[in-house]
This record gives sequence, structure tokens and C-alpha cells, in this order.
Amino acid sequence: MRRLTYLLPLVLSCAISPIVARAQSQEALRKPGPEVQKLAVMVGTFRNEGEVKAGALGPNSPAMKVSGTDECKWTANGFGLACTETVDIGGTKETETFLQYYDPISNKYEEHGVRSTGEVENQTGTVSGDTWTWPGQSSVGGKVFHQRYTMKFVSKDSYEYTDEWSEGDKPLQVGMTGKCTRVPAMSDAADSSSFSGAGAKPLLLEENEGETRLWRPEPGEVDLGGFILKLTPASGSQHLVVVAGEGMRPGDAIPTHKHLEQDEIVLIEKGTIHAHVGDQQRDLHAGGMVFIPQRTWVSLRNTGNEPASIVAIFSAPGFEDHLRCESVPAGEKPTTISRAEENECDRLGHVVYRDRGEKEPGD
Repeated sequence: MRRLTYLLPLVLSCAISPIVARAQSQEALRKPGPEVQKLAVMVGTFRNEGEVKAGALGPNSPAMKVSGTDECKWTANGFGLACTETVDIGGTKETETFLQYYDPISNKYEEHGVRSTGEVENQTGTVSGDTWTWPGQSSVGGKVFHQRYTMKFVSKDSYEYTDEWSEGDKPLQVGMTGKCTRVPAMSDAADSSSFSGAGAKPLLLEENEGETRLWRPEPGEVDLGGFILKLTPASGSQHLVVVAGEGMRPGDAIPTHKHLEQDEIVLIEKGTIHAHVGDQQRDLHAGGMVFIPQRTWVSLRNTGNEPASIVAIFSAPGFEDHLRCESVPAGEKPTTISRAEENECDRLGHVVYRDRGEKEPGD
């Protein structure tokens, strides 16, 4: 028995040593290294605005606007990113789920994704300074496409991208370009009682001050007037609301529409406005107010004999993209806007107009 007592520590040592060594090794690897941490620039939600080039989807395919969001979160204890992309290309909506991580064996970044169309993508990435390059390939309908996606960060919160692709061994061609801008998170920018983020600045404006713009007319329309954007997230500010002012001549109307992502408050500064919101309607006068919850139909009309003036306050950014899309800066001559352009502006601003035959996403 004494001999066993001598041998037991040796046996246990031989058995435990690999376990201890593995535990120590895992402890050393548990913290993501600097290469993994470079992926942090992609964490968060980004708003995508771009364009597919004419001919990129076929010999006679038209140029098309691109809009959507990319959202990436840390996964696997901080060693990778789990991302979801939602994109609208010329009215066709797609989603993609993909995983990004750093491979310490190949010393490269890997991305593997699958789209709602059934397309599978595999890309290998490298980073040099502020530019990420992701060459790879995808399969669509049994065909293999080669691609290269390039991201150049122009600030810590935005990057410009170029997407190139080709079928088989054909040379790569630029198919899509655009820009993605980070959407400030409420938890990062402000608490729930605040209208602004950490980077917001105080602002004092007179009635006629702000970003003055002129409406683009539909065919046959003339002199629609304009509006003033008072407060937006432009120029790097972190305001979490959008404020706009507009004058309405007698008979002018804002047609029936609904905002998909923002609540809205309209303040009547002067004149008489007939407001129709949901199943309620009435005339309102100077000092009156209209509250429009998101996804609620609303229309406004100046039913008085004098000009009216209103101020609109939106609970979150987004609709200013629609307003800029359907207008030009003061001093420029407004160009005619087509129905297709109006539909695209509506998608950019997350709004649906009843008389344009538009539907909410998912309908």
C-alpha cells in the first residue's frame, strides 16, 4: 500500500497536467487580441444609402437606389460579429445574416453569410489603415460569382463602399456604390428623457433661419413654395429629433400619409388648419397642436383665407431624408420630380403616401 501512496501523486500529476495546461492555455486565449478588436468599428447599426449601377444586373438593367440598415453585435465571447443586413434595391427587399471573425491561422478576417434569396457568400478580408477589402465568391442559382467589397471609413461613424462582381472568370465590374452612416443608439447618445446626444449643441434660430429648401414640382405643378429644416442630425450633431417649419397658403394641403418609424407633433403657429388624424378630424387655429403616432394616417389642409404656418417635430431622425430628396436648396431651380423618384424618396424617409399606391413593408 505504501508503494501505491508513492505512485499516486505521479499518476495524478500525469493526468492533471494536460488539463491544467489546457485551462491555462484557454485562459490566455480568452481575451480577444488586437486583430479581433479591429472589428469594433463595425459594431452598431448603420443606415445604408447607395446606388446599383445601370447594367450591373443585366445588359439593360436600370440604375436603382439602395437603402437599408446593417446591424452587427459581438458574439462568441467577443471573438466575432453576428450581423444582419436589410436592404431595399429598387423596391425589392432582401435580408442577409452573416458571421465575421479573425482567423489567427491564416491571419485574415473571414465572413460567411446567407441571404433570404438563397445566395451564399464567403469572403476573406484584410485591413490597411482605414480601408477594409473583402474578396470572395457567392453562388446564385447554381452559378458562381466572384466579388470584392471595399469599405473606406471616412470617419469613426461612416464609411463609403464599392461592391464589384462578375460571373465566372470575367473581369470584376463596379456594380454598387454608397455610404453607410452609424445610427446613434439611445443608450449611447442620451437617456430616455433627452432630445439630444452627447455631441449636441445649443441652437437659437429666428423664424426664417435654418436650412431653407424648395419643393420639386410634379409634372404640371408650379411654385409649390418651400420649407425650413430647423434641427436635424446634419453636420455631425447628435440631435435625436427633427424639426421643420413650413408655410401653407390658403388651399394648400399635405396629402394623406403615415410615418413608419417616427411619432410627429405639429404645432399651428398661425392660420387655420383642418387636421385629419386616424378617425379624428377638426379645424385647429394658432396655438393648436396635432399629435400623430407612427403608422397613423394624417392629412393637413389650410382651410382659412390667410396663410398658415406650422412646425413639425419628429421623434427620431429619418424623415429629413425624404424632405431633402423631394426638394432642392434655396437658390437652385427646382427640377420636376417623377412618381418613381417620389416612391424612392418615400422609402428613404420611411413614409407611405396613400395617393401614391404605396404599402407598408411586409404588406
